[in-house]
Amino acid sequence: MNYLEHKTQVEFIDGLLAHSQEWQWLIDKLQERFEIKKINAWNEYINESIVLKRLFEYFVKVLGVCDKEWVFSKKEFKEMWQIARFYIGSLNIDDCIIKITSNPCKLFFFCIWITKLENSDNGLDYLYDIRLLNQRNYFNLIKCDSLLVSENKLMEYAKNISILGLEIPLECLHDNLNQVEYSCNINFLKQHEKEILNYNAFSYQKVNKDYKTWQELYLLEMLEVSFKNRNIQPIFFSESSSVPDISKWNKDILYELKKYFNHIIANFILETILYIAFNIEPTKQIKVLHCNLLLEALELGVEDYKIFVSSSY
Repeated sequence: MNYLEHKTQVEFIDGLLAHSQEWQWLIDKLQERFEIKKINAWNEYINESIVLKRLFEYFVKVLGVCDKEWVFSKKEFKEMWQIARFYIGSLNIDDCIIKITSNPCKLFFFCIWITKLENSDNGLDYLYDIRLLNQRNYFNLIKCDSLLVSENKLMEYAKNISILGLEIPLECLHDNLNQVEYSCNINFLKQHEKEILNYNAFSYQKVNKDYKTWQELYLLEMLEVSFKNRNIQPIFFSESSSVPDISKWNKDILYELKKYFNHIIANFILETILYIAFNIEPTKQIKVLHCNLLLEALELGVEDYKIFVSSSY
């Protein structure tokens, strides 16, 4: 469930290339292969949104070549089609609000609404972006003018979505739009000290992403990479993307993170990344720390080959 078979995917791509005006077959197939589940809480929506985003992307691509009405046997799929029409600009916001009645689609529409406003302020083209809802201080990274103008309308709409836990992302959104700054939490660094201050810290670590701010998330994501031939190696990468997204780690961001945390635990990560990515020499304090971590590993009897392939070596 929740994916199209290879043959159908090929037909879909061929249809896009041919600018086909007949897509009822795809609508039927998506309703057959995909399931939109009922949700009762925000954390359930986060899990379900993976499917919704996949479905939404199909609809947006179809609308890029053909904006017609289709027959839907499941109302949630029709609502997702209307959200896609809103996204591309062929349906206005008030008409879209009237057409959306199910909780999963209400939440998805709310997130797409935010994404559209964010895109318009920043010259972006995200299909879906909810970082304003789950990363505090995210206003540091983007403009929020249109979002701030629409805040009251967004919050009024959210009152019509009856799910548990929605107050948490709404509070994060409010704080971001009103530029409420969350300062460095030393306890966060202490909680992750063992993972960070490690002779092999950069080794595709699987870390518990218990972040509140974008700064904390960026720092944890840096532990999910490795080094090879003086290059940063993400878990996954292609010509256009990587996981984690290492393209975000430019010099300005890295120095901004150093300023934000202002702590040796964070500096151990940040100065190491600066060195690997931009050949900027670490401070003496961080060099010594790398050496001490290697010595501690040797004293603990860590095998030589593990030392030789470690990120501090």
